[in-house]
Amino acid sequence: MCSSFINAQDEYNTNISFNFNYTTTAQLYLQPFSSDQFLRTKSVELNNVYSYSLEINHKIFEDIFLGISAEYSKINYSNNNFNLSGERATSNDGFTFIPIELTIYYYLPFSTESFKFFMGGGGAFYFGKFYRTLGDLTINSEMNKSSFGIHVAIGMDYFFYSNFSLKAQMRFRDPELEWKNEYSNNVVNYNGITYLLNSSTFFTKVNIDGITFALGISYNF
Repeated sequence: MCSSFINAQDEYNTNISFNFNYTTTAQLYLQPFSSDQFLRTKSVELNNVYSYSLEINHKIFEDIFLGISAEYSKINYSNNNFNLSGERATSNDGFTFIPIELTIYYYLPFSTESFKFFMGGGGAFYFGKFYRTLGDLTINSEMNKSSFGIHVAIGMDYFFYSNFSLKAQMRFRDPELEWKNEYSNNVVNYNGITYLLNSSTFFTKVNIDGITFALGISYNF
C-alpha cells in the first residue's frame, strides 16, 4: 500500500454521503398467492427504479469501515387490465421501498490518495408500503412478513477537493417484500358506475432483482 493512501486513511475517520441510485429492474406480483400457477408467477417488470440514499461510514480498523445507510424510492405503475366484475378498468398501483443497510467496507491495497477502491458486504432490513387507487377507493397496506437480506458492493471514492469526494458504487442485492392489503370499502364507484368487489383483502409482492448503481458526493472528516 502506498504511503499517500495510508496518510489519507489516517486523516479521515468518518464520511457522510448523499447518493442518487438507479436500479435496473423490479418485478411486481399482483396475485402472488393465487391457486392458479400462471397468475401466481405472473409479474409486471418495472424498469428504471430511481432512489435517494444517505450513508454514514466510520473507520473501525485500518482500511476497514462500517457503514449504515437508509434509502427511499417510490415506484408508480398503471394497471390497465384490472378485472372489475368482468369489466376492464385501470388502477394506479405502486409501492415505496426503504432499505436500512449495514455494510462493512474494505479499501483495497492498490488505492491511492485520490482514488480509493473498495469492496464490501452486509445485511439489511427492508420496509415499504403498497398503494392502489381504484375509482373512489384507496387501500390500507401492511407488510405480510419481515423482510431482510444480504448484499455485496464494489466502488470507488475520488477525492476532488479538500474533504469532498465523489462516490461511485455498484450494489448487488435481491430484496423481496410482501403486503397484505385491504380496500377501504367493498364497493367502488368507477366512471359513475358502482361495482361490488369480489374480496376486500388481497396480497401483493415485489422482488427488486436488478443491479443498483449509485453516484454520490461525500464529506470526509
